[in-house]
Amino acid sequence: LSGRYLFIKRILIEESGMPRGDGFCFDLLKKNKHPLPGAYPFMDFTISPSGNAYAHENAAGIVEVDIASAEKRLVLKKTDYSGIATADSPSLLFLSPNRQNMVALCGSGGNYRAKIFFGGKAWIFSEITSPLEFFWISNNSFVYRKGGTGNFSVYLYDVKEKSSTLILANSLHTSIGFSPYPKILSCLKDQIIHYYSLRDKKMIGTGLEGDDVAFSPDGNRFISLIKQRLFMTEISSLLKKQPEVRKVHRTDRKSVV
Repeated sequence: LSGRYLFIKRILIEESGMPRGDGFCFDLLKKNKHPLPGAYPFMDFTISPSGNAYAHENAAGIVEVDIASAEKRLVLKKTDYSGIATADSPSLLFLSPNRQNMVALCGSGGNYRAKIFFGGKAWIFSEITSPLEFFWISNNSFVYRKGGTGNFSVYLYDVKEKSSTLILANSLHTSIGFSPYPKILSCLKDQIIHYYSLRDKKMIGTGLEGDDVAFSPDGNRFISLIKQRLFMTEISSLLKKQPEVRKVHRTDRKSVV
């Protein structure tokens, strides 16, 4: 988010055959790596709104760590979210853009429980099924995935009203993404890229297959993956009969365009 740090989480296989998580933050300015704590093989940290810090759970609760200074700050005590915590999965913290509101999330395998902290109040929320497809889209609302295998839906949740709004239903796979600068949501409807403008409150289908969509800061184009290739698409071209889709990069060593 800040443009300086790249956060990586990967799974390594030990000689015993057991998986082990390995995370690090790469400083694009200084060209060095900062190891992230924890050997949990799946998601066990979140990135703070500034992009310059991350949050993870330790014995005291959930702490936020500044990358540059390594300074730690306790954000939530264990007792604050004990009602959702489990012994076998780490708890995650998602901060709103203004850092005033929070969602603590814990679970695994599509079964998660959340605790929402907003306006001095807190309550349990049990509809979220993936921490990877959860994003604060404003200080008062977030987007999340709901449902089970082969039948997922995308919802917006208003924390002021404590109400959910369905924006996409019954998809085999959703792959929700959020581009914060243009304020555009992206998701899939049965592998077809859709995007939702928060300003226009309208879901638009592109007719293009893809995954892992990210929009440019001005919202005029997006990149997407399909079959190990990275493509860039101009939004203006979607109005044409043949959208302009340009191949950017292929993940193997044979071709780079």
